[in-house]
Amino acid sequence: MVKKVIDIFPPHKEEDIEDQEGQVAEADDMPSIAPYIETPAKPKITFIASPQKSAIKAKREWGLAPAGGFLVKLAVILAVFFVLMYAIDARYARAIVTIEPQTDQVVADKQIFVDTKLSAPDLVKQSIPGISATIDKDFSGDFKSTGKASTQAKAIGAIKITNNFTTAQRLIKGTRLQAPTDKFQPALGKDQAPWFRTINDVTIQPKSSVMVSVVADGPGIQYNIAPSAFSIPGLAGTPQYTYITAQSSEKFTGGTDSAVAQVTQDDLDNAKTSLTSIIQDQMKGELIKKLTGAQELIPETINVTLSDITPNVTAGTAAETFTYKTKVHSTAIMVNKSDLDNFAKDLILNNIKSGYGVDPTSLQVSQAFVKNDPVTGLTVLSLGAKENEYPKLDENVLAQSLAGRSVAEAQAILSDPKIEQPVSIELKPFWRQALSSWFGIPKDTDKIEIRSALK
Repeated sequence: MVKKVIDIFPPHKEEDIEDQEGQVAEADDMPSIAPYIETPAKPKITFIASPQKSAIKAKREWGLAPAGGFLVKLAVILAVFFVLMYAIDARYARAIVTIEPQTDQVVADKQIFVDTKLSAPDLVKQSIPGISATIDKDFSGDFKSTGKASTQAKAIGAIKITNNFTTAQRLIKGTRLQAPTDKFQPALGKDQAPWFRTINDVTIQPKSSVMVSVVADGPGIQYNIAPSAFSIPGLAGTPQYTYITAQSSEKFTGGTDSAVAQVTQDDLDNAKTSLTSIIQDQMKGELIKKLTGAQELIPETINVTLSDITPNVTAGTAAETFTYKTKVHSTAIMVNKSDLDNFAKDLILNNIKSGYGVDPTSLQVSQAFVKNDPVTGLTVLSLGAKENEYPKLDENVLAQSLAGRSVAEAQAILSDPKIEQPVSIELKPFWRQALSSWFGIPKDTDKIEIRSALK
């Protein structure tokens, strides 16, 4: 707020003036008392100027209305902004052109040698080092027998024969003694007789008893009967039939009639052949475990030798399974993947077109066993290589052809069969990208960066 101070003196009448003059004249003859009279202070009047009036006055001094002043300020701000943007653009303008060349696959193959005596690849001899691997271990395998053998046996037991007749009774070897049919469990078949026969001749004196050993007439578990009374069919129709009796006190045992598994010679021979195959596969797995991530096994070089191969049974043995035991010595040859890759890269470089480069990320290497050369003792491999080739572009020449061009013109220049479409063109600062129809590629080639997806 502006303060203004104005001193105002009140007007005087003429009479007062004359009186004052007269008084002054008279006073001349009198001593002066002025030094002792205080002069009254002059009054000050302060005016406060209005802010609105001051602003209006200032605008009038510019010769502008209020709205006109705002537009001037806006114009000044925009001018400063565009000047700064121009300065930044001139300093930091840049174009990044990303190109992906068209690619073609190159395929090549060659035979190489694997030599376990080498310590480093030999390009002249087309040979790479071989790494020998060895495993020694004991091995056993279980196998099932396929033969069948019939097991038949007759039940045996003891029978007490009592002679209550008046004369002695002689029973010759093979005399039949018959048990009740309900004692046979399971029931007898149609061709099975329900009797037992004495094993030896025996004579039973009157009024005495004798223990007689008997055997079943046929094989089978049915003859393993519980204690039972027996009759002697051979005495039927005679007085002795009633007076001579027989009785067992213990269950008969040993009766069987079944088929069991049996080891045959074919089982032993087939198991030995199968064992070799099983060991071959297992040794391959064991050898693979020895590999590092940088090595590769040549499966065809695996050699397995079996010694002290022995089954735990002989042909004809009744058994469902049998076991073979053996000592195993296994060898194989491994190679370094890096050696294969380096040979493959060299093979590709000899087959690409002039003026072309290769994409290292597309390299594919394969190897196939050919033979073990009996003359040199070396392993021969067929090495296959595949890799993508692409035309090399002169980035300086390309930058010169794009300098100062619009984005549309640059895209037209880059419409080449050797280049994948569309091509990415990125402009910086950001307003160049947003206003690409106004801004184009910088004229300075140092501000143009050519990026290739394949280098």
